[in-house]
Amino acid sequence: MQWVYKNGDKGSEFLSIVYADNSGKQKNFFPDYIIGVNDEIWIVETKGGFDRSGSSQDIDIYSPKKFEVLKDYLTRYGLKGGIVRHDEKSEELCICMEHYSENVESDDWIVLNSILE
Repeated sequence: MQWVYKNGDKGSEFLSIVYADNSGKQKNFFPDYIIGVNDEIWIVETKGGFDRSGSSQDIDIYSPKKFEVLKDYLTRYGLKGGIVRHDEKSEELCICMEHYSENVESDDWIVLNSILE
């Protein structure tokens, strides 16, 4: 990592991505971090992790929607990133970049350090 920027959670001076909640109302999603890695820009959202049995500790019901709008934004602007969660069983930070899954054992979750090296 070359640099890390902690994004704010409200206000026009911070990066936000618009999404529709379950009732169709537009809301702003403020990803947690913008990171410079090997001349690439990554945008990362952090969520509650997985406990030792693999159960989700994420309390945000909009995580799947936020993942989809984040993935679309990353694709549109040629950036990298995803949702990062801590896996208590492996004691690793894992990132989901292609397909959102609540199953930490799925191939959708990759150990973050393995792709940042």
